[in-house]
Amino acid sequence: MSAAKQLVARIVINLKGHIFLFQRVKPMLSEFTTDGRFIRSLGDGLFTHPHALRIDVNDNLWTTD
Repeated sequence: MSAAKQLVARIVINLKGHIFLFQRVKPMLSEFTTDGRFIRSLGDGLFTHPHALRIDVNDNLWTTD
């Protein structure tokens, strides 16, 4: 397994088509537009070892650390 695959825990897309990247390097949770432009990072300092991310039907983010 490559190092890049080990660093990315999950990638999900919300109802707006925004891409959320949950990874094991900072920023650990990031949001991007549909064309890949960075919007923001979330939960800075909250995560230690990201594992899973999902978005529910109401666009709420659920993480497992």
